[in-house]
Amino acid sequence: MDALYASTRVVTDPGDCFWYHAMDLPEIGTMQGAWDLRKTIDEYLGHYDFRGKRCLDIGAASGYLTFEMERCGAAEVVSVDLDPSAHAWEIVPFVGLDISHAIEEMAEYVRAWQRAYWLAHRLLESKARVYYGRPTTCRPNWAPSTSC
Repeated sequence: MDALYASTRVVTDPGDCFWYHAMDLPEIGTMQGAWDLRKTIDEYLGHYDFRGKRCLDIGAASGYLTFEMERCGAAEVVSVDLDPSAHAWEIVPFVGLDISHAIEEMAEYVRAWQRAYWLAHRLLESKARVYYGRPTTCRPNWAPSTSC
């Protein structure tokens, strides 16, 4: 596997996951998420024809959009998401906030939605690859003429 991309992670327990997006998965059924785009996904994605395209899902969270692009025929999808060890998010300080605790809480939140991603990835037999980090600092060959 290319060192740029994360290694596949084996996740088996949906209870260890945070489902950012609602999705229907083989073997375990419907996972309720904070965002449910299932009924409006075609409109959300602009009725785009993904067939044969290489696509980026920046801010993939639990991966629903990644997996939908694959389902719609994308030839390749790369998911980009936060690296919880890099603290790439901003926390606004306020009186009484324990910054260290807030950073660790956010990191666990990110790890939990990444576990959801990997569980869905396995159950959906996804071929998507994942890059954890800021998309602005990564320079892979992501922009061929057939990108979406």
